[in-house]
Amino acid sequence: MINGVIWKMEFRRSLKNLIIWGLVFGGYLLLTIVLYPLVKDMYAAMPDELLQYMDMMGGLPNNIVEYYAVEAAMMAQLGGAIFASIIGYSLLGHDEREATTDVVYSLPVSRQTQFLTRLCVLVTEIVIFSGIFIVLFSLTGIIAIERGTNLATFFRFHAFNTVLLLLMGMLGFSLAALSKRAVKPGLALLIPLFFYIVLLVSQLTNDKILKDLRYLTPYAFADPVGIIKKGEGMLIWTFCGWLAVTAVFLIVGLASFKRKEFIQ
Repeated sequence: MINGVIWKMEFRRSLKNLIIWGLVFGGYLLLTIVLYPLVKDMYAAMPDELLQYMDMMGGLPNNIVEYYAVEAAMMAQLGGAIFASIIGYSLLGHDEREATTDVVYSLPVSRQTQFLTRLCVLVTEIVIFSGIFIVLFSLTGIIAIERGTNLATFFRFHAFNTVLLLLMGMLGFSLAALSKRAVKPGLALLIPLFFYIVLLVSQLTNDKILKDLRYLTPYAFADPVGIIKKGEGMLIWTFCGWLAVTAVFLIVGLASFKRKEFIQ
């Protein structure tokens, strides 16, 4: 079901982008964490207006891990979701954009094998991005600033966050399979951005209905502030719901891809 030659070819093809994205966001996280002693002093002199905003986002952090959740993890999560959706879309959509479908899909390899092999590449790259560039860079910074910190919630958050990135990547991957013509991977940006805007709206309002919108977004079960700072439990229904939605999109995407007509 998985073709090793195609896996190596696709992995090498997108390895440069993986490294660039990983170094950019890993470096951002490391720099943000290193600034913690300076920012901690700034919190003490924060005006009331900003304190009210911070209260809406979970309140002032009490330690470096909570600071990481409030000041670093949220933006890195959005960036990671954008990376995952774009790389997912590109892995299946680049052949049409580069007009190589006549060559690729005339090979003695079934479309199902092509689909599953590239999906396997996607999973590998997201795990590397999350595990090495995000977790390792962040962990290095936290340990360097405050040794002996309790990291249980840190690892719990990143376990959920890795699943979130996988879901975003698979949705972008499915979108490419369902697209009837070649389009730029920027289309995949709509997936993470839309749900992130919904999450922000739910966080910055006092309206109960709008607040409950967060449960409709995949970000809800991997909310860094909720998991790390507030100690919230897992939103099991949101988690299972998005697993089911993603599985449906993959199945429908595979069926569409197998009968897709590639016209140059």
